[in-house]
Amino acid sequence: MDAASITELFHPVGSVRLKRMFGGHGIYADALFFALESRGEIFLKTDAETQPAFAAAASLPFSFERAGKTMVTSYWRLPDVAFDDPDELVRWCRLAVAAARRASRGKRAPASPQKPVRPLRASRSSSPRRAKPR
Repeated sequence: MDAASITELFHPVGSVRLKRMFGGHGIYADALFFALESRGEIFLKTDAETQPAFAAAASLPFSFERAGKTMVTSYWRLPDVAFDDPDELVRWCRLAVAAARRASRGKRAPASPQKPVRPLRASRSSSPRRAKPR
């Protein structure tokens, strides 16, 4: 799915920003990463609160292989009904944005690396000056 198709799909939701990632696209509402597109499929952010609704809609999580292991993410496939009904699309996207918002509250900004503090040493120029004899 190309960027124009993704933007058109999400038109009922509002303005979205796309960023190339994972061989597909990350989809953002404001600064929240709430959806992704991979191999033509759309996946929405879930959490413990919203995941049961996605499971009840026969959705499946986005997964990928890494080092011989299957990695399952918190992004679940957009239910089929949302592709045909703009109101359903908005409803599912609201769930995803809410999950993304809750997840972002739990994250702290990474601490900037601290340089080791060196003990102060008196420099030659900071030592007391001796008065020159006249």
